Amino acid sequence: MTPNFADSGRLLARLIHAIQNGEPVTFLFGSAVTAPGGRPDELGVPDANTLIEEAISSFRGTSEFEALDNLLKQCAGPARYQETMQFVID
Repeated sequence: MTPNFADSGRLLARLIHAIQNGEPVTFLFGSAVTAPGGRPDELGVPDANTLIEEAISSFRGTSEFEALDNLLKQCAGPARYQETMQFVID
């Protein structure tokens, strides 16, 4: 799948419109921009595997841990992250 980006003119026009009308402007950056560097003390968004491990740690010792563990045993690849996050949300 090829990424599809709008041209910079459209972004600029929308920013100008929002600012002129006093509307708030929010920039949302993904993990590629906010990823930590190579040192453990650097700030940033953890990768998917780290977030999965955090969820596992959060549920360890609870009545829901077995359900999460069983769910993750059935998943592979990107589905592990998606299913983990859905489990946490639900």
